[in-house]
Amino acid sequence: MKVLHIGIASHFTDKMLYQDNILSDFNAKAGHDVTYISDCYLYRDGALTETEECDCVLDNGVRLIRVRYDRVLNGFITRKIQKAKKIVELLNEISPDTILYHGVCGYELMDVAKYVKEKGIPFYIDSHESFQNTAMTPISKFAYKYIHGFFVRKALPVARKILYVGDAEREYLEEMYNISDDMLEYYPLGGILLDEEKQKKYRKRFIQDMHFPENVIVCTHSGKMDKGKKTEEVIKAFSKVDDNRLRLLIYGRIPDEMKDTLYPLIEADERISFLGWKNASEQEEILGATDIYIQPGTYSATAQIALCDGCAVILNRGYMRAMEDAAFYEEDAEGIEKVIRTITEDDNKLLIAKQKCAELAARRFDYKKMSDRYLK
Repeated sequence: MKVLHIGIASHFTDKMLYQDNILSDFNAKAGHDVTYISDCYLYRDGALTETEECDCVLDNGVRLIRVRYDRVLNGFITRKIQKAKKIVELLNEISPDTILYHGVCGYELMDVAKYVKEKGIPFYIDSHESFQNTAMTPISKFAYKYIHGFFVRKALPVARKILYVGDAEREYLEEMYNISDDMLEYYPLGGILLDEEKQKKYRKRFIQDMHFPENVIVCTHSGKMDKGKKTEEVIKAFSKVDDNRLRLLIYGRIPDEMKDTLYPLIEADERISFLGWKNASEQEEILGATDIYIQPGTYSATAQIALCDGCAVILNRGYMRAMEDAAFYEEDAEGIEKVIRTITEDDNKLLIAKQKCAELAARRFDYKKMSDRYLK
């Protein structure tokens, strides 16, 4: 089967653990002929960077095509409208059997819908947009509701489903575009299940490399650590629990405005290590060695990845739809401290939490199973 992913505003970056990377990878591993059409932006060391057009085959067999946006008035509007006439030519050349379009926005929704209507092939759209990351000002809300709304309404009649990743995304779709319930399907972010053998291997290596005690309890926190990520609260909560078995690993990027706040807190506790930016394979090793992943602030796909890598999790309550009763839900330093302290006092509570997370990951977040949803 010829499977086409279109992420014209997704900034495809090879080797990262984003949903569209992993889904296309599993499609290729299943023997399908997979193409991904992306824009000319990617992430380098966590920073969004412009790159050139290309047409190449990645190591996993996925054909990656990057196309530039057609200029519309000026650079700002060009990036917002996301028009790329080359996609029409590519659709005819690739002749896909099914299409997954990443993002409920962009001019090219109309071109894809026109092609799908002519060919009668399955067409799905996945949604990661919410009011926390899109349409955050009155002007942008107007633009998304009426300009992108026009594109969306042209695509809806031929789309099979809109696959949304969470309740906030569903709320956005209903409020912005008045999309009916029968068009929506819950399709959460997920991960690649890490087997116990690899978890033990990564943990053993980390204990040796980091000179941790054998009975270490590894806590991890990650992301772009702006104020909304609540990194300060995580560090303060951790540092209040006086247990030498505990270690806190922090990886990602610390914005300039947070350096004066976070670096002194990190340096004040020798049990805390800031590891900097990590790629996908490095992240897998860190999470495979981790006991508790802590993310009380803004939403991060790493939470689901952490479950798939064998971690227990402390998260904000916005994850409750996805995580059910498998997670600890705390959003301030006092609550996080309480959970960490409870776990250090009773080893069984950590084991039970990790087991519940592993069972949920296998049932709900396994990208290998999820990657055939849009092939039916």
